[in-house]
Amino acid sequence: MFFKKPPFRVKLKGRSQIEYIEGDKYLEIESEFLVGDAGIVIYSRSLRTWKPPYDKEPLIEIDKERIKQNILIDLKKHKIHAEWE
Repeated sequence: MFFKKPPFRVKLKGRSQIEYIEGDKYLEIESEFLVGDAGIVIYSRSLRTWKPPYDKEPLIEIDKERIKQNILIDLKKHKIHAEWE
């Protein structure tokens, strides 16, 4: 049986940042671990633009929603409760 690799990757970078990778593009999103449980708050306001050289491509609302859902799916697989703020 073959498992399809998702078209994105999510990396927790320290205690306050998430790196989201989709193909050749990536962006960094501010986050914060919650005290006392396995949860994380992710700040929507930091979901602005891809990193260079794709920084001239605007992140439209449909892109932001896809990215948010993909991050939630990935964190859920690792039993990390996440909330967008």
